[in-house]
Amino acid sequence: MTSRDRRLTCSCAWALGIVHLLGVNLDPLAVVITFLISARAVSHAVQLILAFDTERAVNHELSARDAARIALRKLFRPGLLGLATDAGAMAVVALTPIPLLQKAALIGALWLGAMVICTIILVPVLLSWTRVHHEHRILPFRMDPVFNGILEACSRVATEKRHATMVVFIALLILVSSGFLAKDITIGDANPGSPILWPDSAYNQNDASINERFPGSDRMFLVVAGTENDVLKNPGVLDNISGFQQYIEAQPEVGGTMSLADVIRPVNMLMREGNPRFFSVAYDQNFNAELLFLAMAGSDPGDVDRFTDYKFRNGAIQMNFRDHKGDTIRTAIQAIKDYAQHNSMEKADFELAGGLIGVLAAVNEVIFSGQLQSIALALLILFIFCAIAYKSPQAGLFFLPLVLLSNTITFAFMAWHGIGLNINTLPVAALGIGLGVDYAFYIADRVKERFNSCGDLAESIRFALSRAGRGVIVTALTMVVSVILWFFLSSLRFQAEMGMLIALWMTVSAITALIVIPSMIYLV
Repeated sequence: MTSRDRRLTCSCAWALGIVHLLGVNLDPLAVVITFLISARAVSHAVQLILAFDTERAVNHELSARDAARIALRKLFRPGLLGLATDAGAMAVVALTPIPLLQKAALIGALWLGAMVICTIILVPVLLSWTRVHHEHRILPFRMDPVFNGILEACSRVATEKRHATMVVFIALLILVSSGFLAKDITIGDANPGSPILWPDSAYNQNDASINERFPGSDRMFLVVAGTENDVLKNPGVLDNISGFQQYIEAQPEVGGTMSLADVIRPVNMLMREGNPRFFSVAYDQNFNAELLFLAMAGSDPGDVDRFTDYKFRNGAIQMNFRDHKGDTIRTAIQAIKDYAQHNSMEKADFELAGGLIGVLAAVNEVIFSGQLQSIALALLILFIFCAIAYKSPQAGLFFLPLVLLSNTITFAFMAWHGIGLNINTLPVAALGIGLGVDYAFYIADRVKERFNSCGDLAESIRFALSRAGRGVIVTALTMVVSVILWFFLSSLRFQAEMGMLIALWMTVSAITALIVIPSMIYLV
């Protein structure tokens, strides 16, 4: 087992052990979070190991202990800064008042906290125990020429003013255009059925068939809250409820509604010899009470409990929906608010909302209201940490456009591919703040290290890419190839889509670190 594997196993055991002691369970969301954090672990370990190998290659007389000490001294700041930024981004998710998101944030923060010890301390200790390096070639050819060619091309682009200017201009253009497209992202589920499963799964196909033939499998309950007992027998309140049912059923996504008025109307018609003209509530409260008594006398106990309490003070209107997409829920909630505003009652009020649709509506509202807040707080944490680490507010501002670039591109892809921003994808988006900047820390820190000794900016950029660039390529390529397989092999749609998002995020982050960051440094 390599030092990287030992460190990853150790941090995993610590985090999952603490999570178990706290009674937190794993779910599909937590699995994706743990994979993202594992990607961070691989990234920092690769940088340390490559720095260690470089020190041993430059000075063959250097002992393993001294090489590990030098590598740690050079990479301590970007490594700790990257882990702190990741932990801060996950902590922001915990501010969202949703237990599932708080649980995911807890798992991520604990694991990242364990990685601070395991990466900063354990990896150099293990490296200091290694023997003389012997090359063990796995592939029949060497990859060094490929890596060196890529890094040399990045260096030529970043250290030529015209090319560097073009890179920064293209990055700004992509930032603006992707930000414009990202505004169309769906808050909530973007597709019908379960977002965890593929559309052709047996569950989603059966759910679609049920919704085509019946009123709908997803329900929402609208509460009718009265101010006194027996208010639900009042003709004005019942007429208002009936009017609301006709109004909301005009929406194509609503398959049907049921309320206490549906119990009274058929009894009233039967009392009038089946005349359909009397399929309505009675004009008198006492008459409505008699009709309810007849209906309840001819039914089993508890049949009307879903529509009213035993004092007939508070009731509910049940609405059946054919899907729970974010747009469907927002349209329905807005329609309910509009109707309640223009059709007020003297002794009762409409109050939102229960059932699956009601819960999802509340979750979507929290996500929508907290989305910008979470991103802003994560960016603030990034700015503060960078400003402290580099002792310069300009350093904190320097990395913000890069994070915004990776976020807007990913959100634009989500909007284009029909992936909604919900409780499953929001933690991934928040952790992407750290994903988008970790690679850049190593490049920028190596540029600063070299520039302090030689004073040549172009030479410093070439040095940084030759030292830290290989780690960026290796980590990004390894993780992208790994997670992209989810799209082809995973039976869970959620994991497959998250694999695409992670692959996109890491690709953008790697390209940014290898080309955009050096170009910005050269120009600014």
